Amino acid sequence: MEENQIETKVLQFNRRKKLFLIFAVILLLVSLLGSIVFISSLQSESLEDEHLEAIYFRVEPRFQKHFIVAGRPHLIELGVILVLRDEQAAQVLKTHVPRIKSAVSLLLGDQRFTSLKGLQGRELLKQNILSSVQKIMQEEVGRPSVENVLFTHYTLQ
Repeated sequence: MEENQIETKVLQFNRRKKLFLIFAVILLLVSLLGSIVFISSLQSESLEDEHLEAIYFRVEPRFQKHFIVAGRPHLIELGVILVLRDEQAAQVLKTHVPRIKSAVSLLLGDQRFTSLKGLQGRELLKQNILSSVQKIMQEEVGRPSVENVLFTHYTLQ
C-alpha cells in the first residue's frame, strides 16, 4: 500500500511537472510570436518612411558672413536645402523659416574662417546646422523630421 501511495505521489508530481513545462513552452511561444509581430511592424514603418518621396526645402536667401582674418576681409556664402519626407512637417518648416535662419546665422557667427576650410569643416558645419534644425522641428512637430542638409552653394573668399 505504501508503495502505491508513493507511486501515486510520483505520478502526481510528474503531471505537475509536465503541466508546468507545457505552460512554460506556451508562454515562450506567445512571447516569441509577440516579438516577431512587433519587430515586423517596426520594419514595415521604416520601409514606409524610406519609400516616401523626399521633399527638398530651399532656405532663401543664401547665408553670408564676413570675417576679418589678419587684417584682410573674407566672406562665406552658403546655400542650404533641407531634406525631409513628411508633408505636414514641411508645412510647419515653412512657418518657422525665421527661426531656422536665425539658428543658422548664429551658427555661422560662431565659426572661425579657418575652421570652415576643407571637407571636414564643411561636414561639421552641415552636422551643426542639421542638429539645430532638428531641435527646432522636435519642439514644433514632436520629431526631428529633417533628415539631411545639402549645400547648394559654398563659397569661401
